[in-house]
Amino acid sequence: MVAVRTYAVTALLLLFGCSSGDILVKNDIGEEYKVEDTAVTSQDFPAKISINLLEKNIPELQAEWNKLIDKCNKKISDKNRCKHMFDDVFVDEMRTWKDLLKTLKTLPATKVVRFRVIATDVNNYKTVSNYMNVVCIPNGTLEERQKWGDAAESSMEYGTKDIDFRTDVGDDGSVAASVRKKVCEKYGQSS
Repeated sequence: MVAVRTYAVTALLLLFGCSSGDILVKNDIGEEYKVEDTAVTSQDFPAKISINLLEKNIPELQAEWNKLIDKCNKKISDKNRCKHMFDDVFVDEMRTWKDLLKTLKTLPATKVVRFRVIATDVNNYKTVSNYMNVVCIPNGTLEERQKWGDAAESSMEYGTKDIDFRTDVGDDGSVAASVRKKVCEKYGQSS
């Protein structure tokens, strides 16, 4: 009896091509999206690196801004005109950087999971995606998670060669969102 059960379980695993560690998501028309355990790596989100860069760059941006205003003031007699000409761009950029810094300082321990997906269409044609990264945002209120997710995506997209950076926040009903969520549930828990 045990041998029959063993063969049945083995046959099911072979039929679905999914080992116990793999993630499998199917859509409503039968396409499958598999993340194999061997194609996944996880690391701590490098918030400290982003915080250090912002703490260094914000004063440098302020210094460059002051130099620009000084140069302008030497050519134009109306000192307020120089400030107003460049203020919109500078003030918005500085506010963005300061908000990002403030948010990153409140971000709890977070994981970045790198993975790729094997997609099998209804004709059993398989394609393999490029590697993707998902920033697995810790539990919190929806507002906190969205804010942390936006900050994490913003800071990650500047320092990586990878094309795709997303978070597991929000669910638009897509297969991609379901895959990201399952990847974070399995690999993205901070210890």
